[in-house]
Amino acid sequence: MFAISKIGRPLDPVWEHFVATPLKLPGHFSALCKYCNTQFRHGHPNKLEIHLAKEYEGKSLDDEIRSKYLEIVIQRQLSKEKLV
Repeated sequence: MFAISKIGRPLDPVWEHFVATPLKLPGHFSALCKYCNTQFRHGHPNKLEIHLAKEYEGKSLDDEIRSKYLEIVIQRQLSKEKLV
């Protein structure tokens, strides 16, 4: 599961797929993918979602997880395009 801090907001659900290591700044984490051990110096949820959606095409990630994050990434991109 993911931790809920007493200060700030809870971690994004994408963190269920990563090991979070606290950084010096409170509420900031590096991330390690539980499936492929890819390391992210700064665990930005958007980048973590993209990793799950795109990096695993044809690999060993559960299709349901990959599809979920692919849909999130596509919807975010469509929202950005509507604003332009």
